[in-house]
Amino acid sequence: MILEGWAMEAVRPVMAVYASSWLFFLAFIPASTFTLLNVFIEVIVNAIQQEGGDERCDTTADEVAKLRIEIAALRSHIGPMRKPSPCAARRR
Repeated sequence: MILEGWAMEAVRPVMAVYASSWLFFLAFIPASTFTLLNVFIEVIVNAIQQEGGDERCDTTADEVAKLRIEIAALRSHIGPMRKPSPCAARRR
């Protein structure tokens, strides 16, 4: 799967006996290389997600708490200054 020594150790001896075996190798080598590459990428992506996932959860919870406090402060500041809208008066 890492393409080390394929020509000398595997392909040429098999092709000496079976001339049409190049079809198998033509399909097997790209498929196995693609599979191995995907495994390496998956391991890297999973490691990055696990590393960054823990920090994001903590940061998000802290940010949400800060935003709630800020929104409450803005509402208490804006509340007395607001005039009731005509639509709100009709709903009552």
